[in-house]
Amino acid sequence: MALTAQRLRDLIESVSPFEVLASCVALFCLAIAQPILDLLGRNPEFFVARSSPVSDVLLIGVTVGLLFPVALGLAVIGIRKANLVVGTAVHVAVIALLALVLLIEIVEQFVANSTVAISVGGMGSLATVRLFYGSASVRSILRLMVLAPIAVLLSFVVISPTAGLIFAEPAMAGPTGIRVGDPAPIVMVVFDELPLASLIDGDGTIQEDNYPGFARLSSDSYWFRNAITSESNTERAIPSILTGRRANPEAIPVHSDYPETLFSLLAGIYEMDATEDVTDLCPDYACQDSEQIGWQQRWVGTAQDLRIVALHVLLPTAMTDELPPIDQTWSDFGEVPSLDPGLSEGSATSGEFDLAARFHRELEGGRRSSFEEFLGSLGPSAGRPTLDFIHVLLPHSPWEYLPDGRTHGSPQPARGQDGPGWVDDSWLVDQIYQRHLLQVQYTDSLIGRMIDRLEDLDIYDEAVIIVLADHGVAIAPGLEHRRRLSPESVGELTAVPLFIKPPGGVNGVVDDYRAETIDVLPTIADLIDVEIPWSAQGISLMGDDRPTRTETVINSGELMIGVSGEEKLEVARRKIEIFGPGDPFDLAPPGTRDLLWKSHDQIVDAAVAPIRGEFSNLWLYEDIDFGAEMLPSFIQGVLQRETTDPPVILAISVNGTISAVTRSYVREDRVLYQALVPPDRLVSGHNEFRLILVEGSGELRRLTLVPTE
Repeated sequence: MALTAQRLRDLIESVSPFEVLASCVALFCLAIAQPILDLLGRNPEFFVARSSPVSDVLLIGVTVGLLFPVALGLAVIGIRKANLVVGTAVHVAVIALLALVLLIEIVEQFVANSTVAISVGGMGSLATVRLFYGSASVRSILRLMVLAPIAVLLSFVVISPTAGLIFAEPAMAGPTGIRVGDPAPIVMVVFDELPLASLIDGDGTIQEDNYPGFARLSSDSYWFRNAITSESNTERAIPSILTGRRANPEAIPVHSDYPETLFSLLAGIYEMDATEDVTDLCPDYACQDSEQIGWQQRWVGTAQDLRIVALHVLLPTAMTDELPPIDQTWSDFGEVPSLDPGLSEGSATSGEFDLAARFHRELEGGRRSSFEEFLGSLGPSAGRPTLDFIHVLLPHSPWEYLPDGRTHGSPQPARGQDGPGWVDDSWLVDQIYQRHLLQVQYTDSLIGRMIDRLEDLDIYDEAVIIVLADHGVAIAPGLEHRRRLSPESVGELTAVPLFIKPPGGVNGVVDDYRAETIDVLPTIADLIDVEIPWSAQGISLMGDDRPTRTETVINSGELMIGVSGEEKLEVARRKIEIFGPGDPFDLAPPGTRDLLWKSHDQIVDAAVAPIRGEFSNLWLYEDIDFGAEMLPSFIQGVLQRETTDPPVILAISVNGTISAVTRSYVREDRVLYQALVPPDRLVSGHNEFRLILVEGSGELRRLTLVPTE
């Protein structure tokens, strides 16, 4: 036994400190640094959305690719020096874990089964430890791989698309000799993920009761009802709007890659205020007074998002389902809480504190506050006309706002969401659609407030006002990706609102000419009488000589569609079929909408339903405060049934009135239900909820009270 122990000690001592360092550095770079920096390198928008300076980009690269692996190796060497046995155990654990992560990543590239990947990775990690300590040749190879950080860093800093941010040329002054014949204040609002179909009925008319702000704007504007986006993703859509040209697929949405924009055209002539959530197209010489994000605020959010990105990259796919998604927005990945059925008041994981933190953050930042700041910045300037621009991530998902701007507390990601797409369950997807439309109503309220503000400032009449969306979003059962162009999604993705109010306004002109978003800049130039010194591919929509368009090219040739615009009308008709002509809160399973807004005492049978259930988040409604930032409108629960099929129809009574009708669904062998209830059905303080089973239809329909716990 003593001989075996001695041989083991000799084997351990044969591993030099440099070999320990090399093994930790090499495996860390391969398993952790390379995949994280590769993802960040392929997505420079991660940094653009945070207004990250070059120093931030380099610091992340050096920290992840060099400092972390070297620090890990030195720490293991230090422990090993203090205690050989403990240090060796730590070293074995480190290289086994890093090898496991690396092998899982490799196996999942070929086998879409996390269990298989973990099993193979586990066996491979043990083999890695054995090879390292049992083979001098393997250790010799790892000694050479101590240079791995250099390769990883060079790839990130020099080769990746993000390298374009690091080596970007400083912004040069804009074109000279520009003359503006009819200068007028310009106010430009670009919404994100707003299909025109969300605003109109099946005949192509704005649903004025739901969207009074857009209807009000249209009464003074040219509404280009057949407008279509040139690009279906924000990173290319915004540059195409501001340059009048189709975006370069290889370019980064920053001013160094797009030096010719509306901002450079009017620099020195107009006083500019630009709010860009995803792009950085306004150069410092034009927008030098724009607010910059402080380093502390920037790094708190960046560190949180990097943690979530790392977990997505490093964990097996099966373990990432409950993580906040990183493909729904460009920043603040972890800010939206998720409340699951079964959580009760007082539970440490109930999400109550997460909700409070979320809404506190919303007060200090986020999508709502960016528009508030935009409204506050509007106003005349001494001596120079003004250009006020905002691209705001509304009504972009996550869909969390009620029409008045308060949040409703529904879970994120939503039930029915499947990665970047949607499940086949049409009811769950319809409920997601409902949240989208409610957020569109909030977005509409911002238009009304902007018009009020401009009228109060006495500049509404003289201003050029442009309101549009960069692209739409497709919400339909079974779609693999909400932003992938296909014959099924084209009506929602490409048709966007486009309103242009000239100085003095017009008497509500509806123009069905096929407008494209690349036409926006030439149209602005026409309205203020300025010549664009570069070759624009768009045209002025105000011109009498507009060319006949017979087809539209999307995404630089990825898709070509006709100009009838029928696709968006089909989407709008489907929307009306789902929700009816009224409010999004009118959503109900087929044949049950007539139950809404009735007193449950008048229609509920005296018998007790043959099932039991529970409200999982009823504690949120025990003491409603209408002055709070969050007005809980999302109710959910669990049904106790012996079978999960078929689904059942449930009515939810709030304070004596049926305020929602929903349908059950199955998740992890549990029968669940969820619904949004209109805020106007709630009262301050305590609210009374009842769950009602709906069976049959027509004259045979029967409603019975479900016992709840």
